[in-house]
Amino acid sequence: MSEIQKVKILFWISFACEAVASATFLWMPFVGETRMGQIITGIIFWIFLICGYVCIGLANHFRKMYNLKTHRRCLHTKQRIGLFEFFSNIPAAISDAALIAALLIAVITAFTKLKETYLPYPLLSLILLSTNAHCMFNGRVYIFTNFKPIKGDENHG
Repeated sequence: MSEIQKVKILFWISFACEAVASATFLWMPFVGETRMGQIITGIIFWIFLICGYVCIGLANHFRKMYNLKTHRRCLHTKQRIGLFEFFSNIPAAISDAALIAALLIAVITAFTKLKETYLPYPLLSLILLSTNAHCMFNGRVYIFTNFKPIKGDENHG
């Protein structure tokens, strides 16, 4: 298996882990006040959140090693991290739009009686998922796996 394939697999495993971690907010109202349910939900949240970040860290490590080994750089490599980049590609634009919409709805919800309903839980879930997706899809690992590399004398990735 090539290094690029390893990076792609780790990227999507990371995204899946982050999706499961954000989905735990949807369980919270159903768990209610049961102590065991709260503990299990918390454990699932933290295990998948940490696993997702470890996988994206490994993907980034493999990306850097590949760039050093082959003296290649991505045509679209930038110096900023994905957190500060917006709408850089189609999946990033979708996650950025979802993040903006969720944040606007959350602000509106905070000042209405809707905050006493089930609505804050899916909003928290969507905010966490879209924030992670924003950073991942605007980040260097996603760009590395989806754009054609060019020959270069130095590593810009």
